[in-house]
Amino acid sequence: MGKRIEEITSLLDELEVRYELKDETVVALWKTDKWENLVINFIFSPNDVWLTIVGWQKFPKLSAKDTTAFYVKLLQEAWSWNGIKFCLDPDGDLAVVVETADTDLTAEELSRYIRQVLNAADEMHDWVPAKAWKE
Repeated sequence: MGKRIEEITSLLDELEVRYELKDETVVALWKTDKWENLVINFIFSPNDVWLTIVGWQKFPKLSAKDTTAFYVKLLQEAWSWNGIKFCLDPDGDLAVVVETADTDLTAEELSRYIRQVLNAADEMHDWVPAKAWKE
């Protein structure tokens, strides 16, 4: 396990976050106001500088009209959220991303990044018609 992973897992322990290690990725499940099991991945760059925190969920089946409305909303919101990336990952799943190259993170700073992802994921949940969600 890399030094950066050890540092982040130590901070997560301090924050009392339950997680698992899977192939050099830290994975946690989160219950929020809108999600029962939002997957949060903590991904590390090969050089151990960048930490990427990704909240993701399977993209539901939508009608063509709802899909278009979702993509328009995704692009509009991507403009106004500071530090957050809204996207579809390579598998076509919904993703909310925060990245940092800060190698001296505190537990408070990591908690703030996690909250940014959780808040943005809750916001993105509402861009999909309620009937489309089957958790």
